[in-house]
Amino acid sequence: MILFPFIIDPWNEDFSFSLIKSTFLIAFMGIIWILVLRGKLLQPKIVDEKVKIEYILIVFILLLTLSTIFSADIYTSVVGAWTRHEGYLTWLGYLSVFYFFYRVINYNDFSLEKLMKNLFVVSAVISIYGILQHFDYDLISLIVPWESPTSSIAFFDNPNFYGTYLVLTMGIGMGLYLIASEKKPLLFYGIVLTLMTSVLLYTNTRSAWIGLAIVALFYTFTIVKQYKLWKNWIFLLVAMGIMAVGINASEENRYLGKIFITLEESGDLLDEGLTGHEGSSRLIIWQKDLTILDDYFWIGSGVDTHSIVFPATPDELEEYFNNRTIMVDKAHNEYLQIAVTIGIPALLVYLLFLFMVYRRAVQALKVATKQQKYILFTLMAVITGYLIQAIFNISVVSVAPILWMFLGIVFGYSTHIKHQFTTK
Repeated sequence: MILFPFIIDPWNEDFSFSLIKSTFLIAFMGIIWILVLRGKLLQPKIVDEKVKIEYILIVFILLLTLSTIFSADIYTSVVGAWTRHEGYLTWLGYLSVFYFFYRVINYNDFSLEKLMKNLFVVSAVISIYGILQHFDYDLISLIVPWESPTSSIAFFDNPNFYGTYLVLTMGIGMGLYLIASEKKPLLFYGIVLTLMTSVLLYTNTRSAWIGLAIVALFYTFTIVKQYKLWKNWIFLLVAMGIMAVGINASEENRYLGKIFITLEESGDLLDEGLTGHEGSSRLIIWQKDLTILDDYFWIGSGVDTHSIVFPATPDELEEYFNNRTIMVDKAHNEYLQIAVTIGIPALLVYLLFLFMVYRRAVQALKVATKQQKYILFTLMAVITGYLIQAIFNISVVSVAPILWMFLGIVFGYSTHIKHQFTTK
């Protein structure tokens, strides 16, 4: 998962970053399943669980299966929509990532802090590439000539997806910064996070900015408040703020201006009502999707078939997207996407699953050591940041496995902590 972003295929005719990642994910998870079924790799669980997470996963898989069988297009549901590749098989890959990090990893011998450090270092390397890309030094274009993007995308096909990745990894970096007890790692994380602030702005992704702000608020009311780390925390936020202001000034107020546009749109909602253009035309997508929820209430339209059932006329597509033939393949809201394509029951099961993960983490925090609390708070912060930005963004195979890894770690590590306390 740490090196997952580097799995790209620049020679692909549609320059897809997702097909090869989806293929790798499915193949790799298949290999792990073979090893699990042939050996005794699963770690013990707590035996007194009232609601086993496996039952929730089984119900969700059942709903995924029904949605695929009765899909508006079965082939699309199995392999996923073109360029997205987030179909039934990819979803099984996500769930497998969660399950393996929950049940296969032995947290007695597994260093989560080392995993987080390695992930952050890899993210820092990718950020260097993202910064170079912003200044038109795109190394991939040396292999395959293509038009450089206007916003940094690194290895994620789209700036929104790269922004989501940065929410997860910069959030991890913030946690490592707060955990650091020595001066050298403290300076390292602080300097790198400050530099990474620039590439976060270069993605030009408002949902990512909101997501990282939520991560920062989470830390403020947990680790910082509980362990009185105000001095270091304020120093980091000021440094990142100065970088953001400097970058914005050098780009002729491009980024702050986008925030003002968002605020103006919010004011227009109160004064003039909805136009559909709000949120880069996300609002019209949400409005249209809400009109078809009744039609696909129980099992949805089929996994990843949003573009097939999206009810917009060519004139509406022209008005809101300046393209009469554009395929609106995602709802630009992960929860609405699940509701439309997999069904309302699947959305409720997904939300129950998230509740169970948070519930297990809260239970573990009550008996965890200081170091264990640091790790749990860090992982919960980045998960929370992701889930908030998901209101405005989409799930993609280039980033989602990292989220599911974190979910699996939180549930597995919390179970391990609780088991340790129960044994004592």
